[in-house]
Amino acid sequence: MVDGYYGSAFKEENTLTLENALKNYNEKGEADAQINGEIECVCQSKGCWFDLKGANGTQTIDFGHKFLMHKDLAGKKVIANGSFYSDTTSIKQQIHEAVDDAKSMTLEEAKKKFVSPAITIGFEATGIKILN
Repeated sequence: MVDGYYGSAFKEENTLTLENALKNYNEKGEADAQINGEIECVCQSKGCWFDLKGANGTQTIDFGHKFLMHKDLAGKKVIANGSFYSDTTSIKQQIHEAVDDAKSMTLEEAKKKFVSPAITIGFEATGIKILN
């Protein structure tokens, strides 16, 4: 982390809630966004993604393996700067995320739960600013 940022520093502009940013993506095709919210959990394997808590659910924020975060940031308020994209998440990746996050799903439980690829909206961040 450099000067409060993971990844690239950025100027805060038009920061939105997760729900408003997703609405802009789904209705207007606006992929670039700055999303504010609270970290629900961080990948406990490497710190290569986190789930951002919104009012109606969570959004996984990944970094394209360009940087890593500390694994103990759950509960921190952040701004994620990056872009939405449509993605197909493989069975293997769903299992990895379920086993490695703070939800403590066992490998056996994950293998039973995730039996087909999931089509999702992803968000790749170029920078993360920790607010608290």
